[in-house]
Amino acid sequence: MDDDIAVTHHASADSAAADSAPAPDNVLPMPKMGPVAVVLPASGIGERSGRGIPKQFVKVHDCPLVCHTISAFHRIPYIECIVVTVRREWKDFLLKRITRYGFHKVMVVEGDERSRHYSIRNGVATLTDPELIHMEFEVVVVHDAVRPFVCESVLCEVIAKAQHGGAAGVVVPCASTIVLINDDNLLEETLVRSKCRNSEMPQAFRLRQFHSAYQQANDDTMLHGTECLQIYRHGNPEGRIALVTAAPGLHWKVRRSAVMSCTQS
Repeated sequence: MDDDIAVTHHASADSAAADSAPAPDNVLPMPKMGPVAVVLPASGIGERSGRGIPKQFVKVHDCPLVCHTISAFHRIPYIECIVVTVRREWKDFLLKRITRYGFHKVMVVEGDERSRHYSIRNGVATLTDPELIHMEFEVVVVHDAVRPFVCESVLCEVIAKAQHGGAAGVVVPCASTIVLINDDNLLEETLVRSKCRNSEMPQAFRLRQFHSAYQQANDDTMLHGTECLQIYRHGNPEGRIALVTAAPGLHWKVRRSAVMSCTQS
């Protein structure tokens, strides 16, 4: 079913964190750096959503969820390019919405069915191809297509730290104790919770270093790894990875059908 409603700008997630946050249609000052690009991997099949279609394309307030996420980045002046990776069968669907909503900063490229990392690599490679992109990006941000809220103050800090040290990502304190298990599902070790963090999005990287790290990653890491920061570390062992602590609940991700129902209410 076509959705004829235009995507509007969304209030910054900062408003949930502080009373002094800017008004919804304001954006924070541009960091002192060149233009920034964003990669949104949207090639997943949404097995846990229980909706029969990938959750990034489920309509929330008459608009596909991924378009809400695109809109959150599109309104930020220093974000010059947003690359969305999708499966081939969903490419035309998204391209029509991109045109309808006037997302002039967006490129849609085919992802890779093998894994999220392969799709991200496709997006990063697009940003380094001079035949496709006629602009030099120093920093690339990776975010989830099903995280529709973007905290601009946290985003600015993550970008600035990536520019300085090479890579940065958002973390939140662990709410529960973390345990390691062995192959027999028996307790191996209990970790000190105060030294553990949940890795969240967005994450940011120096583009050339990040692209090089993905080129070096082996198939096992690309197929089974879950952490972009770890791929960056393998490819850039001397690089510094900064962690930016954010408030719990500020960067939530749509994962299951129950959460999807809440977003639609």
